Amino acid sequence: MTVAKVDEPAPSSSSVQQSEELTAAAESRAELAVSPELVAGSVSEYLRASLSRIRAGQVGVLPVVGGLLLVSVLFQSLNGHFLTAGNLVNLLVQAAVFSVLAMGEVYALLLGEIDLSIGYVAGLSGVVLAELLKPSGLDWPWWAAILVALLVCAAIGALQGSL
Repeated sequence: MTVAKVDEPAPSSSSVQQSEELTAAAESRAELAVSPELVAGSVSEYLRASLSRIRAGQVGVLPVVGGLLLVSVLFQSLNGHFLTAGNLVNLLVQAAVFSVLAMGEVYALLLGEIDLSIGYVAGLSGVVLAELLKPSGLDWPWWAAILVALLVCAAIGALQGSL
């Protein structure tokens, strides 16, 4: 037990709070610090460390990048126009719908839920939209058909979410 001297003033609450904040900041910086053995001093050290991680089975995204590279080389060898700017833009435009659906599925998975109905509901919205827009049927205005299709999907999502 320590006893403060009589002539020394007791620490104020603001100074105690400041010292606690400084301690917390130092601890958070220490958590973010990287150990020296993880930092490569040169490119050859980095490549050696990467190779040892791969040999240990920690491949990360390497199979995905390798597969993408293999598919790109294969399709380019089959068709010389595959890796042109116009074709790559076309591929990205066509993949936009699936990317949005994938983001919705990832969002559900990150929340700890498994929702396999996202594709079903997206397909149903297309069917509702097509039925409302077809000339021989109801022939709704495009903006109203989109709104109704979104409302149908929102109702299905709310129903499934409440179960």
